[in-house]
Amino acid sequence: MAYGYCPNCRCGVRYRVSPQHRAPWLAELAAEVGRGEAAALLCYGCWKPLEIGDGVEVLDPPFWRPEIGGRAKGTVTGISRDDGHAVYLVEGQAACSPWNCRFYRTQIKALEAAAAGTVRLILRAD
Repeated sequence: MAYGYCPNCRCGVRYRVSPQHRAPWLAELAAEVGRGEAAALLCYGCWKPLEIGDGVEVLDPPFWRPEIGGRAKGTVTGISRDDGHAVYLVEGQAACSPWNCRFYRTQIKALEAAAAGTVRLILRAD
């Protein structure tokens, strides 16, 4: 079992890599993945596809919106595209006033990340 961290939100990730077939070289590669190096995978909250109505946590608030602090909570109320990238309209509540702002996916994380425990990755030889 290997341990690492999500490169987006820096939370801890525990994962196991297994070969799909019993090829010796693939089993050897699976045993070495993640030993002494950072995880090259997102946690479930950063990976999960978001939909309208999903709760999110702001990881990287825009500097021009001081009322939206880091780790602020909000709800996705709209999804649009900007040069092929998804842009999420998020609404939340700060102290006494509501806010809304547009975020790219890397700036927010799903609140209800249901997949907890060990992530299992399967290696295949193609």
